[in-house]
Amino acid sequence: MKTVVQNEKYGEFVVDENVWTGKIKVFLNGKELAKVDKTRYLIEEKKYIDFTGNSIKGLYMTVDNQTTQVTAPAKWYEIALSVLIFVVILIWGNSLTLCSIVPVVGGAIGGGLSAMLAVVNLFVMRGIKNVALKLLAFVGIFAVTFGLCAAIGTAILAAIV
Repeated sequence: MKTVVQNEKYGEFVVDENVWTGKIKVFLNGKELAKVDKTRYLIEEKKYIDFTGNSIKGLYMTVDNQTTQVTAPAKWYEIALSVLIFVVILIWGNSLTLCSIVPVVGGAIGGGLSAMLAVVNLFVMRGIKNVALKLLAFVGIFAVTFGLCAAIGTAILAAIV
């Protein structure tokens, strides 16, 4: 996720954070800054930029003892809706009563698939500004997750019987 931050003294910082690995690339006025350690980048001799946080808790950069927010923290409902995807599949896939209605794969397969799509849901929702569109994205990703788990559960049931 690329974010542009203006600084009065140095100019334009472009912060590119990889949402999957958390690795950060920093550019100052179009030139990539050298990485000193995990969270510190060299601006000029004995001048550094430090980063704290991440894309979930919010990313902050400190330059010359001045801290600036790069990305806002995830909202509580974005996290809750993403966890809901995982929880529903986990409960449904491990309930005989619910699986008699629609067979959904649970366990490691359903848990892994739903966890992966829950993370995708979180980052998709964070990229959307409109709350109604965030909810629409959640419904779509939830439907895809449930559909995939149901298809796998039905295929496994058909192979066993």
